[in-house]
Amino acid sequence: MNAEASTPESNGSNPVAPALPRDDCAWGIEHVAMFLGVSESMVRKLERENRLRALPRIGRRVTFDPHVVRAFRENPNGGR
Repeated sequence: MNAEASTPESNGSNPVAPALPRDDCAWGIEHVAMFLGVSESMVRKLERENRLRALPRIGRRVTFDPHVVRAFRENPNGGR
């Protein structure tokens, strides 16, 4: 086996970040966290505190309208 095999870390390139889903489907907590640059637990906290409005739940899954998430990023205090 070649000990000098090229890996993203060894050749200086950065791995490609996963793409966000389209705006015509709901985003999960992991997508919202990636878009806002926060942890998934922070997204859950924002939802619990009613600072970031989620769509109606399907079972236990929390999803968000991407337009609401984008608006939140533009104005995280909601005009307060």
